[in-house]
Amino acid sequence: LTYTFVDSLGCGGSATATIVVNNCGPIPCTVAPYQPIKIYGPQKVLCGATNITYTCPLDTNASTYEWLVPSTVTIVSQNGNSIVVNFSTSYTNGLIQVRAVNDCGASDWRKQPVQKSSIQINKIKGHRIVCPNELVQDYRIDGFAGATSYVWSVTGGALITYNGNQATVDYTNATSRNGRIYVTVTSLCETKTRSEEHTSEL
Repeated sequence: LTYTFVDSLGCGGSATATIVVNNCGPIPCTVAPYQPIKIYGPQKVLCGATNITYTCPLDTNASTYEWLVPSTVTIVSQNGNSIVVNFSTSYTNGLIQVRAVNDCGASDWRKQPVQKSSIQINKIKGHRIVCPNELVQDYRIDGFAGATSYVWSVTGGALITYNGNQATVDYTNATSRNGRIYVTVTSLCETKTRSEEHTSEL
């Protein structure tokens, strides 16, 4: 460290000193972290659901997180406040749990109930009557945590493309005014199909 001084008459001088700064390490904690406020992730999963993610908000006072899952659930990977899990086909219901930890202690466990569900396609969302100036239409169904595939099809000569629980139908070259849209959802344990009629005003 060098200090230089010049007075109003132009006289000056300088001085140099050496200061040693020690690395004292991380600041120690004073209290245990708070309980995580929420676990984010699906509360219903299909039979044999895989690669399902659960997370909780980060707490700057926490140094790590501990997760607990039922015996029929396997933690595939963990990255602090986030885990990826697989549910076995024998899973029925249980709790996903997490707590925050530091050198001063651990928080209370935050618990998230998760139930096994079956495939129930309540509705195909989208226009059932298609006007001549709107021949390209989007359709979707609610997604299912643990679905292994979604397969869409359409009758009446229209063209359909799809990605997961969403599909796009182009009625430009449809050969019939009336037709049906089908979607089939599959999990490791079951398959369900739903269809709905559509009309194109060609």
